[in-house]
Amino acid sequence: MLMLFAFFTWWIGVEFNKGEDYQRYSGQVQITESKIAFGGTTNGATVAVIGTIKNNSPISWKDILFQVDFQDVNGQRVDAGQKELYPYFLPAGDSLSFKVSFRREFPETNYVHHTIRVVSARDERARW
Repeated sequence: MLMLFAFFTWWIGVEFNKGEDYQRYSGQVQITESKIAFGGTTNGATVAVIGTIKNNSPISWKDILFQVDFQDVNGQRVDAGQKELYPYFLPAGDSLSFKVSFRREFPETNYVHHTIRVVSARDERARW
């Protein structure tokens, strides 16, 4: 009976493991370089941020949520968006390229500067 209880306790821990909290490690995940790129699809004009992200933490992350703010020539915010990259996997201690793309609603000339950051991510080991 004790063995069954121990197995059940272990299984519950594995099945409902949420992993490490990203906020504890957020300072160790950094966008090291990024630029704005323009394009288009059959649905309309797009704006993307393409860059490199570095994970200096000991945790591998998945389901990364990016926050992007776009500013005009005067530094005024003209657009913003969040995009979660579900299949994206960022290994511990590694640096990878990324692209975050949005439908563009304003003229290309409005998108002069940008800021981008990672708002949240999930521990790669987490089940839920």
